[in-house]
Amino acid sequence: MKVSIDNVNLDAKTCNLYIGENTLHAKLVLPTNKGSENDMWVDLRPYKALLGAGDHKNWLTVSRATVSAENLDELNSKKNSATSEMNAIRQKINEAQKNKTPYVQKKKNIDAQLDKANDKLSSLNMQIASLQSDITAKQKEIENLSEEEDKATKLFKERMRAIYEENSLSYIDILLNSTSISDFFYRMDIIRQISDYDQNVIAQIVNRKEIIEESKKTLESKQNEIESVKAAAETEKAKIQKLNEENQAVLNSINNDISEYEKQLKAEEQEAKRIENQIKALLAQSQKKGSTTSVTPSASGFIWPCPASRYVTSPFGNRYHPLTGKYTMHNGIDIGGPNGCDIVASKGGTVIVSEYSSSYGHYIIINHGGGQTTTYAHLSTRLVSVGASVNQGQVIGKEGSTGWSTGPHLHFEVAINGVRYNPLNYVS
Repeated sequence: MKVSIDNVNLDAKTCNLYIGENTLHAKLVLPTNKGSENDMWVDLRPYKALLGAGDHKNWLTVSRATVSAENLDELNSKKNSATSEMNAIRQKINEAQKNKTPYVQKKKNIDAQLDKANDKLSSLNMQIASLQSDITAKQKEIENLSEEEDKATKLFKERMRAIYEENSLSYIDILLNSTSISDFFYRMDIIRQISDYDQNVIAQIVNRKEIIEESKKTLESKQNEIESVKAAAETEKAKIQKLNEENQAVLNSINNDISEYEKQLKAEEQEAKRIENQIKALLAQSQKKGSTTSVTPSASGFIWPCPASRYVTSPFGNRYHPLTGKYTMHNGIDIGGPNGCDIVASKGGTVIVSEYSSSYGHYIIINHGGGQTTTYAHLSTRLVSVGASVNQGQVIGKEGSTGWSTGPHLHFEVAINGVRYNPLNYVS
């Protein structure tokens, strides 16, 4: 069914009216984004309600309604629970990020090692390619010289065969046919020159061939040596790659955890926002027609400093700071409420501080005597000056979001002899 409270429309699964001698309440069961349900209580005693009349059939219309303290406290509790859950998730994310850091650094080192290994292999491949080119050239030279040797030997044999076939004479016959002593020595010299020339040609070819073959063997030996170094480098690279895969697997696991935590955090933030919007709607409805917050002093003599809201967004104690991202001591309580709403003196006294600071923004400190002081921070406006005497419940400023603040709220502190205590133990 539809519920309208001071023009704020809500969808309710059920609405039950509770009527007694001194009570008139409506209990609304509201669905949440997570599929669960929230109970919302509306106090109808000071106001008139119309149920299922005229054009408003299946509607519950409330002309004015107060904010049920029980309902607001319950929502505040849920909001604080969601905040605690978000802080716990943020802590997990921070721890995961810390665990991730050494593996990220390790990956950088491994990447540098892989780059170095790849450079080394690239250099070795270039050396091998150059040696292979030289070996191929030497092999070509050897083949050419072998052809020259074969040609020279063939020419020598053909010359000898021609002499024999044409003259049918041996070297001795040629010498014996000399006509004189001088002709004998002349013929002998000619024969010797021919033989020496052919043999020298063949010898030179053989010698060059041997030198080139030796050079080829040297190159091949060098190539084998580099191939061995390359094989060792490839083995080392494979080890580095395996190490990189193992490290990356850990990084992937941590990143998956962080991603899952971030999803959980987003869901909690959405739920917290939904609750916060619900609280703001109730507070706005209450503020529109005047607050009904009690101003009766507590046993310690203090009253609540923000009449428009009892919504505690951050309690006293150790907490996850929304700006620094670290866990620090929170020496007061934060009360969320409409921006610019009245802030009153929790107890009568003398204003001893009324100034602006980078962290507290506009803030006021009141001395109540007997070592008691109260602090009101992040105000948008300060309405009292140092030395002013203020009465309990007197408006001293307006709620705001100055200084280190993420949104409109009052930071409220209670100190006894300079030691700050949980304000919830002192205010009504």
